[in-house]
Amino acid sequence: MEHTTLRSLRVSGSCRIPAGQYDEVRGSGSIRIEGNVTANSFEASGSVRGQGSLETRRFRVSGSTVMQGPVELSEGRASGSVRIDGSVRVLSQLVLSGATRISGAVAGERVRGSGGLFIGQEVALEEMSWSGSVQCSGLISAEAIELTLQGASEVGELAGAKIRVMLGKVGNWTRWVPFTGSQAARLMVSEVSGDDILLEGTHAKTVRGDRVVIGAQCRIDRVEYRDSLEVHPDALVGESVKLGS
Repeated sequence: MEHTTLRSLRVSGSCRIPAGQYDEVRGSGSIRIEGNVTANSFEASGSVRGQGSLETRRFRVSGSTVMQGPVELSEGRASGSVRIDGSVRVLSQLVLSGATRISGAVAGERVRGSGGLFIGQEVALEEMSWSGSVQCSGLISAEAIELTLQGASEVGELAGAKIRVMLGKVGNWTRWVPFTGSQAARLMVSEVSGDDILLEGTHAKTVRGDRVVIGAQCRIDRVEYRDSLEVHPDALVGESVKLGS
């Protein structure tokens, strides 16, 4: 069997990366990726513009990054301003900080981070943990979801085994993230469904779960629960129904 050794590429300044297969890609400065790239490791800082897809085991970017997508990675970390005009698949874990905009769907294992997060389509993960602001018109589903609200957030639906939505302090980053809207820390969502649910600062039409805690600053039209329900004194619940009774 023929063995092919992949080349590595290291660039700096104003440069272009041709489409192809690489072992390692490392760059800094103003970088333009001309087509689809597959690499064991991709690291870049500065201004990165990708015109195709990216598939990599290790992903590291900082600064201003714009990728056409789709992007598939095993393990990654991105900071600064990140825009991906396509879907993202995470095989292990992706950590984000700053302003992140993903126009497609997000799927895989774990995503966590802080700042402003915009996702254009649905999210399907094992774990999601975010501190800041989240905008997603579709469904966010994961076994474990933890959101710490530090700005105005809006999600179509939340679904998972364990869901935690907690109030945090409004961060200074909201001044330079364009899609956060009002700086009030709250979550607008149509429906929340899960096994164990704890909500703070959440406005929802329907909350459905086994064990449900409606915390401070919540406004819920209807709660359906199987085992237990706790409601904070300053929360408003229009209707609560114990299922199976």
